[in-house]
Amino acid sequence: MTCEAVKSTAIITITHSNIPPFLHRDMCEQKPRIGGVKDAAGAPKKLNLTVGQRLTVAFRWTVGAFLFVNFMVLWAGPVFIQGQVWKMGANKYLRMVFSLLDDNKYLRKFAEKYVYSKEVYTDFFAISVTLAMSAISSVCFLFYWQITYGTLPMWLIILYYFEWVGLGGRGMGCAYTFAHKEGHHRNGGIYKPWFANIFGNFWENWMGCWYGNVPNSFSTSHMFLHHHLNGGKGDTFYQFDLDRTSLNDLFLFLFRIFDHMIGTGSLRAFKILGQDGSRIFAENHDILWRGMFWYWVTVPTFIISVLVFAGNCGVGQIAWFMWFVYLQPLFGMTFFLAFMNFALHGFVEFGPENEHIACVNSTLIVEGEDDSFGEDDHMAHHYYGNVTHRDLPKHHETQKEEWVTFFLAFMNFALHGFVEFGPENEHIACVNSTLIVEGEDDSFGEDDHMAHHYYGNVTHRDLPKHHETQKEEWARHVGSAADFDQPIGGGEVLKSFAAPCGQPQTPNLNARSCVCVRGHAQKEEWARHVGSVFRCLAIPELAALILLQKWELLAEKHFIDHSGKLSKCEIVALLKERAVRKEMSYEEYEFEYLPKFRDHAMALVSSGKCANVMAAYKYLAHHK
Repeated sequence: MTCEAVKSTAIITITHSNIPPFLHRDMCEQKPRIGGVKDAAGAPKKLNLTVGQRLTVAFRWTVGAFLFVNFMVLWAGPVFIQGQVWKMGANKYLRMVFSLLDDNKYLRKFAEKYVYSKEVYTDFFAISVTLAMSAISSVCFLFYWQITYGTLPMWLIILYYFEWVGLGGRGMGCAYTFAHKEGHHRNGGIYKPWFANIFGNFWENWMGCWYGNVPNSFSTSHMFLHHHLNGGKGDTFYQFDLDRTSLNDLFLFLFRIFDHMIGTGSLRAFKILGQDGSRIFAENHDILWRGMFWYWVTVPTFIISVLVFAGNCGVGQIAWFMWFVYLQPLFGMTFFLAFMNFALHGFVEFGPENEHIACVNSTLIVEGEDDSFGEDDHMAHHYYGNVTHRDLPKHHETQKEEWVTFFLAFMNFALHGFVEFGPENEHIACVNSTLIVEGEDDSFGEDDHMAHHYYGNVTHRDLPKHHETQKEEWARHVGSAADFDQPIGGGEVLKSFAAPCGQPQTPNLNARSCVCVRGHAQKEEWARHVGSVFRCLAIPELAALILLQKWELLAEKHFIDHSGKLSKCEIVALLKERAVRKEMSYEEYEFEYLPKFRDHAMALVSSGKCANVMAAYKYLAHHK
């Protein structure tokens, strides 16, 4: 292979989306590469949208923009104010009050004996009862006021929104959590038989209507789309065709989540995925349809009937009540879930087979101040669903080895970052292993990987003398001995590279490193780790920092680098790269890929790649 051919290969290899940014030079200034639709030449593919498709995108963007503005006008105040009150000290005192209820042994024994199917679920009991009582009494009071005075004043509606959100978001957060937990146990599985037979999933299907949740949506869409596909292609929560740092893309995602929330998005997905005669998807389609009928027909009919027969309410007043009391929670929860998911699945990385990397594509927050029964660990929620919220701390200890695997692969890109061959095609020792002198964080000789391999009897104390005996060898082969501005790691900027004679040399570093990238066993494996693990912030805060592109703040205060070796600049580049990366463009996904999703799956089955269509759907969702 010629030098120019090697350089060309290096360009192709290093700019592949699987290679994170800190293999590149000038990484702090590097512009993020947004994966997306590519043509055969590697350039962005331009889709020729029809007028109808352009209008569709514009309509979706407009709906998303409305949901955004609506949230800022009506919901942002209650969320932000109560969040700040909670963080500025109220949590210290209220947690003590909550603990008196949560830790009450008599309440727990009652809940274990009469309410829940397992003791671990008794953790939900106290807050579930108090939240249900608060929500029911608030809604009843709104009905009383509407019937008595004919309309609801805006100040009362805002007070209701404050109660709906709760201090620190505890109201809407726990309502979502309980519906979510119930959805993982269809037909009241977390409750005793008597309770399950009467109420089923109480929060998902009864209380959920007042929190914008279509009944059965967690039991169906969440379980058989979001978890089966793990947020990948085909999921109604899919977002890797969008830039998670873009407000415009957030608007498009808001529409997608709204489509999910009202039920139509999941209904279409079940219909498409069930075309092969799948009983599972057909069954979930019917169950979700019944939930939609309950939410969109039965409950509104009941509310309107009560207000009409009670008298003192005209059409306008009833419409006002329905808009602000019944529909607004749907709008608020839509924004809440869309915004949260920009954090929960805010980053994306792919492995050697273009598969999604679990510990990157789902997020974990530790030491969060408002975690709701383990919701901060979305990584375990997707890939270790049998781990309860109580066991998460122990589970985290078992995962740290996986999170740190990247460090060893990353270091080896520097320790064996170059390759050269002799006249007999043998490896040149002083090239293929690296030595760093005057390194600022050398750990008892670890910076001399050359001596580590070929002069193992030399102790760390004797390395300086040993280096003097090796300079002639380094000069003959132009060895990989260097001074660096930074500690060991891939992508550092070379300060000087000189032979013992003092004359600067210019070896073909590009060619040497390129061959290594192409042939190194870890060339793609190292990108599999450095998980999306953060500390001491809430999920909405993480979403806001991603959207505002506050990478330095995330790198300095919140991101956990379990290797302990990545610089701030490398972390910034890593987070930025992963947050803007796409599998394809929004337009291609919506108008080209998704309509042919089943065809892609059938092709995998026909080729023998997948045993059945269900496996094919999962493969497509989990692979780029």
